[in-house]
Amino acid sequence: MIYKYKWLIVFLLGLVLLLLPDRGKPVFKLNNSHGPSLLDLAGLSMIFASWVTGIIIIVKNWSPLTKRSGAGVLFSMLLVYILSIIGIIAGLNLSSEWILWISAAVAAFINVSFIISALRIEINKT
Repeated sequence: MIYKYKWLIVFLLGLVLLLLPDRGKPVFKLNNSHGPSLLDLAGLSMIFASWVTGIIIIVKNWSPLTKRSGAGVLFSMLLVYILSIIGIIAGLNLSSEWILWISAAVAAFINVSFIISALRIEINKT
């Protein structure tokens, strides 16, 4: 049964890796105070892989999702997600910690929501 939740587990493990405090040297600099270490890049790649997989499942099954959740809700979540990504980029460019972390938290919440929606679709198929 746990194999059905693999993408959620991969996402959450990636999030944990990203949130762990690290003293590693940044692989590259995003601004004066931020740059992903090797551990951060591992977490980001896990988050990205699970996100892409979830989005592919959601796009393939858009019709059942809109029937269950409503098109307005899904489009609103997508809009807020895009704004959160813009907020992350702005927070990094402006070196604004509060914009960066609020945007990252909102984006992570929506990512988990998307992945759970994709999981429900896949589980209901079996």
